[in-house]
Amino acid sequence: MVVHSPEKMPLAVLARRLTLEPPSIEHLIGFIGQSEVFAIFLELVREYVPDHEREIMRGPVWERAESFRRRFEQEYFPLADFAYGDGESLEYMVHAIPVELMGWEYDQYHEYESYRPGATLLLGLVINPFDYGYEDSEAARVPILDSCTDLVGAELVARIPARGWDPEALRTACGDKAYGGVADFAEWLCAATGLWMLDCTYEMYGEEYWDRGIVDELTKQWPLVKQRLDRVFQMYDWLETSPVKNFTKVLDFLVPKLTAVGPKVP
Repeated sequence: MVVHSPEKMPLAVLARRLTLEPPSIEHLIGFIGQSEVFAIFLELVREYVPDHEREIMRGPVWERAESFRRRFEQEYFPLADFAYGDGESLEYMVHAIPVELMGWEYDQYHEYESYRPGATLLLGLVINPFDYGYEDSEAARVPILDSCTDLVGAELVARIPARGWDPEALRTACGDKAYGGVADFAEWLCAATGLWMLDCTYEMYGEEYWDRGIVDELTKQWPLVKQRLDRVFQMYDWLETSPVKNFTKVLDFLVPKLTAVGPKVP
């Protein structure tokens, strides 16, 4: 092999050598960080969907998080929506369990004007779970009841106690039968379902790191979460098909059972 001296090298080669610089510290840190992300991601694949490791890992980097999500949801529970195909999705995936927490938050409660009619009517039945410690607990419900009045009329809304009914009373009255969706909604609103996805919010709790025990518990709870949400949304749909007629049926069922005891004071 002939080794050329610098003087005899093509100018283009010499120029590339002269302009070549060592990688920056930032680039090296980023590369090492991505290597750690890939290693952790591979651990997740092998822990939760080992039968699909080859399928997931042979795809382009930007598709791996989406492939993992798809296979994971088939065996466990749905993961929160985010841009699974972008460059940061893999890092987001390994950072924490991307579970969707669907509990109600204070600001969400007061955004009733944006709700569908069925949700507004159910909201009118239930105590205010956020302001009960303050004198304006009932006052905060007045605009909600006004919205209910717009939907079904003042005469029907007048049958609802000013404070509403608490979830325990509604569950006792409704059970799991025809009006069980009313109690499901009340327990969801008041974080009383006993199910993490429905009771918790990221305002209350931080993200959870990947843990087999947590994943197994969320997996066990998911069918119950889905069942409750299905009943709630079915109740929305039913109320909206004929608001006055069907809300009358709900009140005719509830009022005789609950008027005698009144709403429970939290």
